Amino acid sequence: MYLNTKPVSSRDYDDHKRALQSTKAQLEYSVVTVATDPQIESDSDGLPQMYVYTGEWLYNTQLLRSGYARVADGEFSRRAEFERKQQEAKQGGYGLWKNTTTAA
Repeated sequence: MYLNTKPVSSRDYDDHKRALQSTKAQLEYSVVTVATDPQIESDSDGLPQMYVYTGEWLYNTQLLRSGYARVADGEFSRRAEFERKQQEAKQGGYGLWKNTTTAA
């Protein structure tokens, strides 16, 4: 999953700040496992496709479902699952999608 760490507008900065606060609150005292995608080594920008787990729970899906992340371009093993979670955020108007409209 790609998380843009360089906000480009004040709204992006606010969403970025909330995403970091949420992540810290949920993971600060947790043991996490970071795993690479078994299908690809890196994305088109050369960044590794990473998954963050706490136990069996895949934290990436929480960021998508909350609208604090978006699905990266390109193919990777969990793409379909991530697109479903992103669609939930869009339909709910969460995070990045709070001021957008989307067809169901």
